Amino acid sequence: MALFSRKKEISAEEIQAKEENKKKLEDFNVTKAWGVKKYESAMQFIFDKEKRQFVVVEGPEETFKEKNPYVIDFDQVEDVVLEVEEMWFEKSGQTGQQDIFNRRNLMQDMYAKVEWHYDCYVIIKTTHPFAEEIKFKTNYKPTIVKVKSRRFLYRRGLEIGGQYRGEGIEELIRKMSEWVGREESAVKKDKVLGPLTGGGKASFGEKFLADWMDGVYIQRVENMIKHVERVDRISKLLLK
Repeated sequence: MALFSRKKEISAEEIQAKEENKKKLEDFNVTKAWGVKKYESAMQFIFDKEKRQFVVVEGPEETFKEKNPYVIDFDQVEDVVLEVEEMWFEKSGQTGQQDIFNRRNLMQDMYAKVEWHYDCYVIIKTTHPFAEEIKFKTNYKPTIVKVKSRRFLYRRGLEIGGQYRGEGIEELIRKMSEWVGREESAVKKDKVLGPLTGGGKASFGEKFLADWMDGVYIQRVENMIKHVERVDRISKLLLK
């Protein structure tokens, strides 16, 4: 869900602002809604390009006005930040986030045994008195990637956790796209060189499963790129 920074108690000014906001919602015409459409409870960024206004709301665009979200002017936006949360999980399903930062480093011999979980958030900072900071997840479910070792080279995750702005978001898209390209090339090489390096001993079922898993994880990263691209569109729309 979206997180709005606001005062703890509803003041008379906020009550008046909500009444004025209802009038803005009545005149709000949807140009587009950007979000995951597959899930009814997913977050949506909805904007009126002509009036240069937007709302952020949980649920489908058809019923968003019923939730009375704050209508925010593009000119009220001060900053748009992409935040990528990157965590690793052991096979037991317990998070290794605290281990990564506090107790111990993720050793190389663990690289092939963990899964990497990714979530993408967009943070919009505004001068709106009752929605100074809006933070919501652009993907509905975490993207889970198991980074496969190649040619005896063990690797960490995508190593993209952090915050990005402006051109930094574009650079992240480029970096992730290059990762996909390298993985696709590596998969093709494995198919050709596998029989020459002992991989030919694997059964047909084992080869099929390995190829299928390679395709799944590449597809997941490609899907995550779409979420990052959505934040890039939001940033360019609001800050141009």
